[in-house]
Amino acid sequence: MGKQLYLNTTIIELLHKLPLFDRFTRDELRKVLRSGDVIRLERHKKNAVVIEEGTFSRWVYVLLRGAVKVVKAGAEICVLEHCGEIVGEIGAVQSQVRSATVVALEECIFIAINIGGIEKMHGPESLEYLHRIQESFTPLIEERLNKTLEVADIMYRMREKRQELQDLEKRLRQLGVSEEKTVLHALLDGEAFD
Repeated sequence: MGKQLYLNTTIIELLHKLPLFDRFTRDELRKVLRSGDVIRLERHKKNAVVIEEGTFSRWVYVLLRGAVKVVKAGAEICVLEHCGEIVGEIGAVQSQVRSATVVALEECIFIAINIGGIEKMHGPESLEYLHRIQESFTPLIEERLNKTLEVADIMYRMREKRQELQDLEKRLRQLGVSEEKTVLHALLDGEAFD
């Protein structure tokens, strides 16, 4: 009993320092902790999959220690390595399948928050708690969606340019340029004007 009380006090202090929970009093955080399987500490070993793309879960993870990479459709999107960074918020808050995979790059410790558990809490404050959490997530979700859209746009334009370069290289071969290193490659490598 003493160990659990110490752990709960530690979690409350950690939560209260995070921007996500700075709108909560310590008493409110204590009430959330007492309500059941809503908040817990999780440790993940290096290379462990914390979140898997395409699966459904209402858990959000707040990084306390370690580093993770976010992977979408097999491509690494970003690395998160700062205390307080959040993963899993979009799927959990919007009740959607996970849009990316999160893999531990080293041993990680998270505070895991069950959004579904908060929804099931008894009492009128559960809706207020959800509202506060969603208000905290909104700017983060908007930022990440905008970043994702920009990355997708850049990748699309790169594919277009790659196709354009392949077409130009094909045309050079049709014009009889048969050197191992085509003029186009020399231009791209900056050697044509040396």
